[in-house]
Amino acid sequence: MLRRLTGGMISFFWVLVLFIFAFRMGGRMFVVYPVYATTYIWGGLIAYYWAQEPINSWQLVGVGLIMGGVSLISFQG
Repeated sequence: MLRRLTGGMISFFWVLVLFIFAFRMGGRMFVVYPVYATTYIWGGLIAYYWAQEPINSWQLVGVGLIMGGVSLISFQG
């Protein structure tokens, strides 16, 4: 359990580092933050491959909506 918690904290730290780096390179909050929302997709993929959690059709629809929204915002930004 401690190992997983430590791994999660390290991952979160690196996400924040990349987040700050994106802002320093001129990223706008309206574009960068929705890309950050893709962490839900990555978390689902990790759960699917490592924890063998099933993925249902509604979850796939949600992933598609997230990806579509992020794409639209990024394209416009």
